[in-house]
Amino acid sequence: MADSGLEHPNEPVIAPPPAKVESLAQEVYALITGGDPNTGFIVGERGVVVVDARATPALAHETLDAIRNITDKPIRYLVLTHYHAVRVLGASGIGAEHIIAHRGTRYLINERGQQILSQRLVVSRASSSTSNLFPVSRIPIFATIA
Repeated sequence: MADSGLEHPNEPVIAPPPAKVESLAQEVYALITGGDPNTGFIVGERGVVVVDARATPALAHETLDAIRNITDKPIRYLVLTHYHAVRVLGASGIGAEHIIAHRGTRYLINERGQQILSQRLVVSRASSSTSNLFPVSRIPIFATIA
């Protein structure tokens, strides 16, 4: 696994290896990443369901590129399994028609996401700035699960 810079702050940060797609079952895929949490997607008859968004919109675009190598069907749903910044802050980069999350996840996105952005702790790996991060309070939640 790549060093995020937090494990050894006086050492150079090592870029993670490129993400790669692994087929798990028919039309079910995992995106295996080197330093960012893994994610996955399911290709259905009418579109794609993505599971978790990754840490930034730039990394979410890497997910989209992987999906586009498999299918050109629209991204219908993004399912946010739980709140961790590395799983939700890239939601705007997925461009899903609908986002589904537990109501507790939505609460934490609104509360902690704004704290992270206001403290400028999350930095885009692509640009080393927060300029392309989406204000998480504006992520529309289509459905919340009680």
